[in-house]
Amino acid sequence: PNTITGNGNVISGNPAYRLTWNGGAIGGPTPTFSSPSFASAVTFFPFSYTATASNGPNVFTATNLPAGLTLNSATGVISGAMTSPGTFLVTLTATNPGGSTNFTLRISSTLPAPSIDTNPANIVITAGSVGTLTAKVFCRTGFAYYWKKNGVAIPNTQGTGTGGTTASTVTLSIGNVTATTAGLFSVYAYNDNGYAQSTPAIVNIDMTTPQFSLSKMLCANKYYDLSKATANSIVDLGSGVVYLNDIFQVAVSSGAYATYSWSYAPLTPGNFVSISSQKTAVLNFGASDVPKKPGYFQLTVTSGAKTSSLRFRILSFKQASYDLNSLVAPTLGVFYPLNTEVDPNVMPNITVKVGGVANFEAGVNGLPETYTWYRIDASGTTSFVKSGTSPFLTISPVSTTNAGRYYAVVTDSIKTSGHLPVTTPEAVLTVIPAGE
Repeated sequence: PNTITGNGNVISGNPAYRLTWNGGAIGGPTPTFSSPSFASAVTFFPFSYTATASNGPNVFTATNLPAGLTLNSATGVISGAMTSPGTFLVTLTATNPGGSTNFTLRISSTLPAPSIDTNPANIVITAGSVGTLTAKVFCRTGFAYYWKKNGVAIPNTQGTGTGGTTASTVTLSIGNVTATTAGLFSVYAYNDNGYAQSTPAIVNIDMTTPQFSLSKMLCANKYYDLSKATANSIVDLGSGVVYLNDIFQVAVSSGAYATYSWSYAPLTPGNFVSISSQKTAVLNFGASDVPKKPGYFQLTVTSGAKTSSLRFRILSFKQASYDLNSLVAPTLGVFYPLNTEVDPNVMPNITVKVGGVANFEAGVNGLPETYTWYRIDASGTTSFVKSGTSPFLTISPVSTTNAGRYYAVVTDSIKTSGHLPVTTPEAVLTVIPAGE
């Protein structure tokens, strides 16, 4: 057999044989780097770079490696997150049995741009009050920001943030609110390395303070004038008047974004408990979670930052001895205090300035359930406006595109042939310039 001997530098034996170690020939060529000589990074963010070299290198080393980075000596992978910005010259060394080769890698790290951690939420502001938008900006370093409305910078909303490991809170206070304040609001954050912009928040303005005018106990066919009732006052609905499955309709003038809630408290001292199923200005005593016992039934109307409540006292109920199907289907009419009624075939026309508020009311007699509003434009095209359980349609702020003829289709909760939808007369909305 052939014998190979050596002392680390001189190899004797048959020259047809070579001794290799992990792919590199002893006495053979040294490694040749083939990986890029430049890498970019963002400070504090994950970074990865792989050193590659030919001729079977098996060991990598590095000197002057930036803080936060480590080298895998077997794979040549540099990974981690740099802790400071700047340009760093790193010496990489690849070694095989034939020797070592040095290579200079230049790593350039920049500070990160801001990012939006939390977008501002939609809000409704009552005219004359103040609203606040809140967002969160994440940036490991300092940044500046300002707010925009409908894509345009809002003067005097600039600010700065110091950055850090947690998101910074930025706010915008919106005061002197009018109908024209409504719009899309976003925050724009930036530094020398880039920018971020939030998703716009919808800011709506509620121009109306909730006001009560009239109520009707449908099955008992009894009306109550609420026009002079004050907030949190008590309206006595009497004893033995209200049926156990009666329907109580309350006419409320409120903004387009009003919300309604009902609650109950016993006649003896006790706390009000929410009636979760009742979320309109109509209280259906037939609902399973509505108490059928004497007490106080409170309606709370919230319109923007303004809240109005009324309490209705019932001393005793009347047995439900009627048939719902015997109730009349909806008929047209407009309710007013003192139980007067205007001509049911007329809905008044309205003239409103640009930026103002237009209010329509579809008053009906009967058992209304859904009001669906439509608009007919100058070309005669009919379009859907809104649908809900409120008899009111509020348009705010009014623009020239709102002009047209409006009507509502009203349905009731009894689906029989005698209870067909009714359509209100048309009312014309005329829009004139704000200066007139």
